[in-house]
Amino acid sequence: MPALVKRSVDTGRVAGGQNLGRMILLLTPTVDQEQVAAQLVAAQHDSSSPQFHKWLTPAQYGQQFGVAAEDAQKVQQWLQQQGMTVHEVSQSRQFVVFSGTAGQVEQAFSTQMHTYTFNKEKFVANSTDIQIPAAFSGVVKGVVRLHSDPHSPNLKMGQKFKVNRKTGKIEVGMGQHFIGPADFATLYNVQPLYDAGITGTGQTIAIVTRSSLVDTNYGIDGIQDIRDFRSVMGLPANDPEMIVNGDDPLVNSYSDTVEALLDVTWAGAVAPMAHIVAVASQSNFADGVDASAVYIVDHNLAPIMSTSFGS
Repeated sequence: MPALVKRSVDTGRVAGGQNLGRMILLLTPTVDQEQVAAQLVAAQHDSSSPQFHKWLTPAQYGQQFGVAAEDAQKVQQWLQQQGMTVHEVSQSRQFVVFSGTAGQVEQAFSTQMHTYTFNKEKFVANSTDIQIPAAFSGVVKGVVRLHSDPHSPNLKMGQKFKVNRKTGKIEVGMGQHFIGPADFATLYNVQPLYDAGITGTGQTIAIVTRSSLVDTNYGIDGIQDIRDFRSVMGLPANDPEMIVNGDDPLVNSYSDTVEALLDVTWAGAVAPMAHIVAVASQSNFADGVDASAVYIVDHNLAPIMSTSFGS
């Protein structure tokens, strides 16, 4: 049960038929598996080790450090018996992605789902600690979250500014400072890499989002915005790829859309020839950030993942 519940006002039980969207059930390997996995990770980051940078795919990780395939299958069958939809058992056999209604969650985990208010903000949470059937106590660690207290976009909204179409210069008031890709390259000494032909070609960067890049309600066309940015900044054309994990979340909030656009734009600004993939996951009450991150990792979408959402 979230600690915030004890400091909040209970405003009633959630309707049993309310769809709670995608949730993540964590599986737990053995203590020995966890110890060996920790040793491997340490060796992969030790330049003197023969395991240095010898990464595993999610499937390879699952074979060595995941729960037994038959145990994962039993957990999947149990969730389905509770009426829930199992979207996938991860290749790493570390988690199960599932969805269901409030009533199904209450029945499966022996709790109640309530709505609460805290500082005039509403959220949904389990009113008691969840219970896992004893038969799965050695296999299931728990649910990542059953409460709607999502991560926040870590952005600050600035003022609008104009670009002089004749000179190409940004015109702002006194004391205002803006940073462009060339500034970044200078400040962080990336320019020598560019000069050597290292521009991200052949690399993929996956961006964690919970909103699509197009927001018709606010008139945001993120793909066109990125094209305009790259044109103004003298970068080569290179559209990002948008992957929707499950139902299209469209727009979770204006800030979420801008956060996603900012992350995608700047990943491509710093590595101008890299393939940028944004993954958005629908989240009725929990957090699409969690679902997007595990999707990127378990589907091995990219060697680099970036997220700028925080608690």
